Amino acid sequence: MDNLPNELLREILLHVFDVPNEMFRDVSGISPFWRPSHVSTSFILGVCKRWMNVATPLLYHVVILRSKAQVYALERTLRKKKWLGSYIKSLRVEGGYGAAMRTIITSAPNIVQLCLSLSIRSSDSVKGLCSSLSLINPSCLVIPAAPEARSNAPLMRLLTKLNVAFEVGPTWSVSPVVFHVSLTINGHRSRSTSAYATGIWDHLLVTT
Repeated sequence: MDNLPNELLREILLHVFDVPNEMFRDVSGISPFWRPSHVSTSFILGVCKRWMNVATPLLYHVVILRSKAQVYALERTLRKKKWLGSYIKSLRVEGGYGAAMRTIITSAPNIVQLCLSLSIRSSDSVKGLCSSLSLINPSCLVIPAAPEARSNAPLMRLLTKLNVAFEVGPTWSVSPVVFHVSLTINGHRSRSTSAYATGIWDHLLVTT
């Protein structure tokens, strides 16, 4: 392995870190990322300095956030090493996670794929998401199905902010934007969720 050029080493490690698009864009009711990965990325990064330099951009290329612990750990890292955020190309967020999301998104100006779960609880905070969506310009937005979404203030706030991203400017100017949407609110699959957030559905391809 010591004689391999970095380009070949990168191709080998890519198979370890790669997240297929079909998995990242999964819109089923159960997240494909609920099961912990069997791969220890820390082990790979710790092999040697060369491996760490080659693997670090691959580690951050696709970021999946499913817990507060993950979000806070990434926020701490990006506060210390903001340049790592430039490697993030695909970001999947399965929750609200408060103000920490603003730090993460503002550190990641190169996001081209954004996946936002609408499984938002009334106790969740979407403050960070709502305040930073206008700072990125994704070419692909994915909204996975919520197994049983409940209409609540944080969810309506996020939907309204998404609506604004389309209607004002639009904030997201890349065209066309690919959408995958599947949403059930209060037991009913619907194209609209509230009088304040119905406009977004005019822009979305609803999949059933």
